[in-house]
Amino acid sequence: MRRYDPWTVLLYASAVAALEWNLIHPPLEAFDHAYPIHVWGWILYVGIAGTLIPFGLYLEGINRIRATRASITSTLEPIVAGFPACFFLGETLEGLQVLGGVMVIAAIILLQLQSKKNPRAPAFIRAEKEP
Repeated sequence: MRRYDPWTVLLYASAVAALEWNLIHPPLEAFDHAYPIHVWGWILYVGIAGTLIPFGLYLEGINRIRATRASITSTLEPIVAGFPACFFLGETLEGLQVLGGVMVIAAIILLQLQSKKNPRAPAFIRAEKEP
């Protein structure tokens, strides 16, 4: 991330993924289907709001904070997805799932605090110090 802009990395990654996908499936197969215009709008929305923006922001975050902290913090993703699914989609979270979520949040907080305060923290935590 020090060498290339995050959005350039995303462009290259998306281009390689598109090329690989077209090797697996016939090229431009989706355009053979007669989807209504509103379906194409949803496909575009999923591509932008579900792929481009989240991955772009993730790479931008790695660029702004160190990779070690970003990887630890990214373990919040299932929790960020699980709790809204519970509230908005009616999914049920069982006790062990809630406990696991709380433990992940606690571990992230402890690792973030430990890496700032403790110079004897594990090497992978203190390997990249903030400038």
